[in-house]
Amino acid sequence: MKKRIISALLLAIFFTSLSYAQRPDWIDNPGKTFFSGDIYAVGTGKTLNAAQSDARAGILKFFETQINSKFQASLTGADDISTRLSKEEIEESAKGIVKGISITKTYKDTDAFYALAVLDKSKALKEIVYEIDQLDSKMEILLAELDDKQLESLEKMFLKRVELNKKHILIADRSVKEKIPQETILAALKNKKPLSFYLVFKEGVEAGITPTKNTLTKMINDNNQTVAHDIEKADRIVTFYETLEEQYLNVAGFMKLKVTFRIECRDGSQTISSVTKEYIETGRNTAQIYEKALSQFLPFLSSQREKLLK
Repeated sequence: MKKRIISALLLAIFFTSLSYAQRPDWIDNPGKTFFSGDIYAVGTGKTLNAAQSDARAGILKFFETQINSKFQASLTGADDISTRLSKEEIEESAKGIVKGISITKTYKDTDAFYALAVLDKSKALKEIVYEIDQLDSKMEILLAELDDKQLESLEKMFLKRVELNKKHILIADRSVKEKIPQETILAALKNKKPLSFYLVFKEGVEAGITPTKNTLTKMINDNNQTVAHDIEKADRIVTFYETLEEQYLNVAGFMKLKVTFRIECRDGSQTISSVTKEYIETGRNTAQIYEKALSQFLPFLSSQREKLLK
């Protein structure tokens, strides 16, 4: 029995050593497996799915880095209008890349899972060209009869096409031919009338009105829009609401409040967008608690510009 146990232990040690000896080169030196023009990434994680996701994210990160360095302020005219895309639109423009990524190898050792992601350039290019063709067709229709709302859609489509075309250039070293001259679209966008926003504060604690108003004003100006001083002439009405609800706290000298902030953007009676955030804080008095909540809400509010100011 002792001999069998010793033999089993020796076999376990042997196979463990063999496993480490056979660690694939692609984990530490993936460049040896590919040609210089290939695009690949190695991902790690505690699970196989996590490692595969990490590898795919590595390829998307490659494109983000390359685009930021290669195409910085290279689109003449477009930067004068807007080169900002919302998070959702950026993710949308990555679809063609994602569909071209495949996991070609996986490996597991005692510490983690590993995955190797490789970009199928021909498949990615096919998807990108298809998406650009769809955008070009939609922009042709919008250009036929333009109003303010259609101009807003045209701008988003145009900027999304720009992002997709940059990815195509990085993969194929050439751009996708335009169906509509860039100058034609830029000329239409330059005539776009900026939206005006009228700010209204409801049930506001006086201490929060000025910093919130300053934050909203900056967001509007940074979005190339204007703050209206006459509600009758405004395109949108932005309303700020807040509520303070006392919570149970059995601690002498302290109180606990739930502070809720809500901002709505309306076009007439129709709510276009809204953001809501709740904070539960403790302090010696209402003013102290409110200040703590507000100091967290204002940075969050700044991050919601694309969602709120439509």
